[in-house]
Parts: sequence; C-alpha cells; structure tokens
Amino acid sequence: REMEKFRQTVSAMKQEVVGIIYQSLSDLTNRLKKQSKDGKMNQRTFNNLHKFLEQVESTYSEFVDRKDLQDTLKKVKAEIKGMSADMLRDNDAQRAKFHKAISALTKDIQALPDVETKRAIDF
Repeated sequence: REMEKFRQTVSAMKQEVVGIIYQSLSDLTNRLKKQSKDGKMNQRTFNNLHKFLEQVESTYSEFVDRKDLQDTLKKVKAEIKGMSADMLRDNDAQRAKFHKAISALTKDIQALPDVETKRAIDF
C-alpha cells in the first residue's frame, strides 16, 4: 500500500512539473510571437527562454517523460538557437520568417494533449 502511495505521489509530482513547464513554455513563446508581430523584439525574452530550456534540460529532464513535450522543447530550442532581438529588429524578412515559425510552435504547444495548467488563483 505504501509503495502505491509513493508511486501516486511521484506521478502527481511529474504531472505538476509538466504542467509548469507547459505553462512557462507557452507564456514565453507567446511573448516572442507577439514581439515578432509588433517588431519590438526584446533580448530579455530570448535570454529567459534560453535559461528556461537549459533549466528544463539539466534539472527537470527526468520528470518530462512525454515524447511530444520533449520534441516540442527541442523544436523551440532549435528555432531560437543563434537568434537575437537585434537580428530580428533590423531584418523584416527574417522577423517575418521567425514570426511564422514561432506561431506554428505556439499552436503545437497549445495542441499538446492532457496537460493540466495551473491557475494563478485557485477558488
């Protein structure tokens, strides 16, 4: 019985971590999508997303056992690799291409099945 309780606790923890990763990834990519549409790119957003992806890879990779989420994380990482706000601010064609790619990724993120999101305030 105790072993089953432990497994349920671990499973609940994994679900919570996946939910937090999902929400953070969604927020950061939506922010990049909005910035690329407006042409007001912010390097801090890129830095935060890079830092987040590194943290997930180094600390929480054991909790992310879903292949679809792992694939999405890899796609986001590949898309922002080598990108900077200055590059996109100064090049309209590059920014339009990036906006199209990040928009597709935000749709992929939203389409991930069975991810429980946390509300800021629980009633």
